[in-house]
Amino acid sequence: MKTFEISDIELENIKTYKYEKVVFSQGNNVLIGENGAGKSTILESIYLSLFGDTVPGRNLVDMIRYGEQQGKITIRFDVDGTNYRIVDELVRKDETRATQSQVLVNETQEETIAEGKNAVKAKMEEILDIDSTTFISAVYASQGEIGKIVTAKDMERKKLFDKLFQIDRYEKAWSNLAKVQKLVDQEIKSLNSHIVILKKDLEELHKIEERIDEKKEQLEIEKKQLVGSKKLYKDVNQQYMQLEKLVGQHTGLIGGRRELEESLEESVEEASKLYKIVKSKITEEIQECSISEIKKQQKKVEKRIEKLNELLEQLRENESNIKVVIEKIRNMEQTLNYQRSTISDKKEELDTEVGEYRTKLPELQADIELWTELLPEILVKKEGNLNNFKKQHIKLDKIKTDVTTQEVELNSLEEASSKYNNRIVKKRLILSNEAGDNWNEIIDEYSKVNFEKDLANLASEISEIEHNHSESLTQKSVLDEGIRRTQSDLQHLKDLDGEETCPTCKQKLSDKTLEKLCESLNEEKGKFQEEKKKLVQEIKEIASTIEELKKKEKNLSKNHQLYVKIEPTYIDLLDLEKEKESVDEDYHKLKSKIEELKTKYSQEEYDELEVKIEGCEILIHEVSLIKKQISKLLRNKQKILEDVKEAETTETEIKELKALFDMKSLEKVQEKMSKYTEEHTQQTGIQDLIRQLVENLQDIEENKKKIEANAVKISEIESTEGFNDWEDIKSQRENLGNDISAKESLITSLNEEVIPPLIKQKNNLLVKKSDLKEKDACLKLENKKREITIILRALMRELPNRLLPNFIERINLAATDILQNIIPGSDIQNIILNADYSLNIIRLGNIEDVTVLSGGETIIIALALRLAFAKEFSALDSLILDEPTIFLDERRRGELVTVLERNRLVRQMFVVTHDPDFERISDKTYFITKEAGETTVKPIDGEEEDDISPLEAGFKLS
Repeated sequence: MKTFEISDIELENIKTYKYEKVVFSQGNNVLIGENGAGKSTILESIYLSLFGDTVPGRNLVDMIRYGEQQGKITIRFDVDGTNYRIVDELVRKDETRATQSQVLVNETQEETIAEGKNAVKAKMEEILDIDSTTFISAVYASQGEIGKIVTAKDMERKKLFDKLFQIDRYEKAWSNLAKVQKLVDQEIKSLNSHIVILKKDLEELHKIEERIDEKKEQLEIEKKQLVGSKKLYKDVNQQYMQLEKLVGQHTGLIGGRRELEESLEESVEEASKLYKIVKSKITEEIQECSISEIKKQQKKVEKRIEKLNELLEQLRENESNIKVVIEKIRNMEQTLNYQRSTISDKKEELDTEVGEYRTKLPELQADIELWTELLPEILVKKEGNLNNFKKQHIKLDKIKTDVTTQEVELNSLEEASSKYNNRIVKKRLILSNEAGDNWNEIIDEYSKVNFEKDLANLASEISEIEHNHSESLTQKSVLDEGIRRTQSDLQHLKDLDGEETCPTCKQKLSDKTLEKLCESLNEEKGKFQEEKKKLVQEIKEIASTIEELKKKEKNLSKNHQLYVKIEPTYIDLLDLEKEKESVDEDYHKLKSKIEELKTKYSQEEYDELEVKIEGCEILIHEVSLIKKQISKLLRNKQKILEDVKEAETTETEIKELKALFDMKSLEKVQEKMSKYTEEHTQQTGIQDLIRQLVENLQDIEENKKKIEANAVKISEIESTEGFNDWEDIKSQRENLGNDISAKESLITSLNEEVIPPLIKQKNNLLVKKSDLKEKDACLKLENKKREITIILRALMRELPNRLLPNFIERINLAATDILQNIIPGSDIQNIILNADYSLNIIRLGNIEDVTVLSGGETIIIALALRLAFAKEFSALDSLILDEPTIFLDERRRGELVTVLERNRLVRQMFVVTHDPDFERISDKTYFITKEAGETTVKPIDGEEEDDISPLEAGFKLS
């Protein structure tokens, strides 16, 4: 059994709770208060936060406090020493729907372990090892649902008990083992298939090993042959390398000589062409085409070019001076034009700006010097007009704001009234569905009935009559025994047949005595039969009375349950109607006030004032701008006058410069420059031609010397020993190289391409051989697993049938023991849960069905069974009871409290009740009251209870 203990719960805007934190203790926690105070809300909130579901009959939106959009539940608890916290937030979407979000935190490790309603529910069922259905059936007995364990149909009871006995675990185990067996069968099939394939592959292993040996032998032969070929190649290659260098030099020299000869021919041809061109361009006669003669001409040309450069430099300087003066005149003319244009623009701009100001303020004169005195007077006048307009506007604006604000409030009141009306209609529909169209009359009638007192009285009356019935049955048994005894004595006398003896003293009897004795016995027998007849009639009447009283009790209980169910809705309806009436009254008052305000307000007058205010503000702004601009306008006027004087000065300077310089002197200088430049270009061209000619003649002389040196070197190489056998040695070397390459390629192929794949193939086969052994071992193991799984499945199928009788016997013993403690001396002697999950009782030695039980007896039997389950089978060490004594008379309630006082059934128990007797079993008591629609919780520990009574604390208990 898991140790489960709730530490505390916080309720924020949950039903009638605005905010309360309730700290629980280990042991018995008793919540006491009047009906409707909010006791059950705490238990419902515990269930909602733990499993994300409301208790049967509740809607999620009903858990949110009226008038609030969201509510919040925070619960802290301990499971097997680990602390957890759940935060459950509810948000209203509309009148009938709400959303829920949950977070589960492991406070011991400070870790969020689940988020979202479904995830938290699944995790909680895993942590507690119990689902929500079993929790609400075995741990949490909600109000009006306590007797369900007795009144449920056999199949419903079977589902519940199977969960409590955890029978479904064996079914799941049996089902899971079937899956395991299937997986094992698949594995066996797979292993057999692999083994067949591996055996077939291993048939190639011997052939592969033979091929590897053969290729290794071939490799050794090729390696020996390669060594011999390399030795011969080394000798030939040494001779080849010595000749290769000489052959390379010889080939290079032959090619160089050919190139030198071609270059010489080209240089001679080009020199001849250049000589002809130079000779045609020089006026002096050239004697011959020699280097010395050509260089003389080159010096003459260079001197003429130097002279031309000096002349051109002087002319350029003169030209530059003239251009500078002309450019200055041009710039001054441009400056003068710009000044004239700028003066014109500034004057036009000044006139335009002054004109605009005068248009906006006609009071201004053309002379801007006078504006300084006029503007302050105009500003004072305009500000006075603006203040008058603003006062009128503020007055109208306040009225307009009041109307707008109150219209918003009016719409809000109208919307609130509509919502109240919708909720009232829904509440009436709920009452109509639950109690019929005459629900108002039913509530009025039931509110005058003290159901608990009447039920207790009926239970007491039934108990008393049943006691009388029991005594009558006992008396009837006595009479039956008397009749049987007298009949036995008469039969004994009849069977004596002449040997008459007294059945008491065993002495012989005379006929007269025997006759009197028979008459006396017959008379006694007649009296017994007469009394029995009357007693049987009386028993029938008592049984009829009991049946009528039980029907009455059943009807009264049914009516009470209906009243308990519809009373909260009816109270909510009354509250809603009062609140709607208050809202409607506020609505009509506010509407009249708005209509009165509208008579004092005109939108046309309001708009006209806004236009006037805007106009005044614009004029005042313009006056302020003009005041700031006066100094600027005066400065602009002064600047225009200064610019006019500067333009006149520039015009005078331009006339003076034009008198000194003109364009004709510039044209003369440029004409001389053109002439000298042309001659300079010609002389430079001749100079370049002569330079080229000199370079070509020098190249010709140098090439002739190189050709002679080349011929000498070629002759020396050709006379070297062995030079003529070069081609044969080269061919022999190539053949040896090809042979070595072929052998190396073959060896490489054997080492890398032939032998390794064969070895790899062999290794793969060896791995498969090892794999085959492993697969054989695995196959044996899987076959063993299959045998074990078959045995376990048979055991899982049989275990429930073997365990169930023991479970039922434990429940029957525990429930009967608790029942005898609750109602000692009752005519109900045993509670019997049968193998088919039907439920019986033994009353005065007779087996009866639970359908004959009264309402109070049903609750007692249900409590006994729930307490028995809590004691014997609960997965959690907790129990929650909501109004467990609702149908019990005072004596039975006291006996139940005594049982709970003597027996500590669970680690932590919660009891909601209005019965102060439960304070006797309480480790901590909580008094719950509701005032002005808000619930408060006051915990009283053991020491405080001795000093403060519930009544002194201000609580009224039923």
